Amino acid sequence: MPLHTNLLASFGVHFSRHRPDIAIPGSPERCLVRRVIEDADGHLFVLEQLSPGQSPRREAIARLLSALSGCGLSGLAPYLRVPATGAFVLQDWGRNWQLSPYIPGIKLPRPGYLQDASLGDSLGAWLGDFRRTADSVTPQSGRLAGLRELSLPDYIADLLSRLSHVRPDVHALATSSFPALAGFLEACPELPRVLSHGDVHPLNVIWGENGLRAVIDWEFAGMLPAVYDLANCLGCLAIEGDGGLDTPFACALLSRVRDEGLIPGDQARWLTPAILATRFGWLSEWLRRGDEEMISLELDFMEHLAVQPDGILIPGA
Repeated sequence: MPLHTNLLASFGVHFSRHRPDIAIPGSPERCLVRRVIEDADGHLFVLEQLSPGQSPRREAIARLLSALSGCGLSGLAPYLRVPATGAFVLQDWGRNWQLSPYIPGIKLPRPGYLQDASLGDSLGAWLGDFRRTADSVTPQSGRLAGLRELSLPDYIADLLSRLSHVRPDVHALATSSFPALAGFLEACPELPRVLSHGDVHPLNVIWGENGLRAVIDWEFAGMLPAVYDLANCLGCLAIEGDGGLDTPFACALLSRVRDEGLIPGDQARWLTPAILATRFGWLSEWLRRGDEEMISLELDFMEHLAVQPDGILIPGA
């Protein structure tokens, strides 16, 4: 296996064998190819082959994870540096590669996990740790270079414009929920922005017997409205929980993030419209995949969110 022997040696790791018997958590669409590799000492790693266009952003994400880990944030799987260059992306054999430790976990039962309050509390505690750690990283702007810069109003407007041409049926249904977003989108430019994961939800977490082990898939990380990560996660919980947030997981998550101070009093009113705003990203994903069943489900969920009076969806708001 000269390819893998040479690649891992460049990261300072001694290749032993492939482990195709081990499932890899997270989305396989985040790279071209990925596989679990075992080294000579029995340690496991995830080797990813990137497309050339991914490399700058993946390098930026790796710098961010390294900075967060260096500031004490647990629940990460930081990429390894290439000792010869100090970079996190290796260019070799005409391709681009990254290597990270493999974090073992347990399969999340769906939708049974919604009944487990301890998992929601664990995720809420990590979000609090992340926010505090991020505050010590964000002043060092060099660590954020290359990360996502997203304007929700512009993103939604652009998506709706494209839909009006290619899917007028979806456009008509999606725009019906737009009035419920007007106040939030108008306020967006003035809302506090913080370093955010960008795609927090239970399936982007590696879970262990005692709760959260690692948060993965950081491709959408960047400076986003402070309510974004929580809103995205709550939307995923609600759509899997028949439209509501009264499940033990969701209630424990909300209770913990309130205790962590992640929902200041003047921000709570934006949570429900922010959840609706994040669903446009999910709608775009289902359209990209051509998943008509999920497109229909998403549009129904967006309609449900649009008729919720402010705060009604959020228990205790």
